[in-house]
Amino acid sequence: MVGANQGFAALDAANNVDNTATVADITPTEAGEITISLAPTENNNNANHFTYLGVLRVDAVPPQTPLAFTLEPVTQRALELQPVTFSAAVSGPPPYQVQWLRNGEPIEGATQFNYTIASATLDLDGSLYSVTVSNLAFGVTSSNALLRVVNDTIAPEVLTATARNRQTIELLFNETLDAFTANVPFFYEVNGGTPGVIAAELRPDGRTVVRASMPSWKPAAPSPS
Repeated sequence: MVGANQGFAALDAANNVDNTATVADITPTEAGEITISLAPTENNNNANHFTYLGVLRVDAVPPQTPLAFTLEPVTQRALELQPVTFSAAVSGPPPYQVQWLRNGEPIEGATQFNYTIASATLDLDGSLYSVTVSNLAFGVTSSNALLRVVNDTIAPEVLTATARNRQTIELLFNETLDAFTANVPFFYEVNGGTPGVIAAELRPDGRTVVRASMPSWKPAAPSPS
């Protein structure tokens, strides 16, 4: 591949289904042109020296200049089991490669400009969060943001209770619940414990619990006036 500069890549295409040859950082000529040539190399042992280009992809990127943070992660305080989000933004040309770190170690899958902890646990208290951002030529690392996780001593409250049928009740709480506790049936009572609750399931929103009692329950009779 030849432009104002040039590059070369070889590929052993025998039985190939997904490997690619990549040539990076080629600058066009003053006329805006890049010439791509295809030819056999020593890897091609076919008698006829067949060459074949299955797919060609050209990615145009702006000139790469240094990056600078316009928003760095800030110290956060969160109640236990509540969500918390760290954010960052940079100025400078893409493409961007983003990686969040906790106490200097990369966090798996945290590769966007916003990083959310869905449920902050007490073991995360005191952790330091930072983010690195790079383009094809330059990189920057943010300052550290401290996460403080505070023990939640206030019990969750039921906002609504809806009977889905004569054996199932759906509860909506005012905050995110601990998944282990929320799924334990004996933490719940219906009509003072009769009938007993045989199952409880926390929905993905973290605030809705569906619980089933057995046998069919009846609403408590109204008190005489």
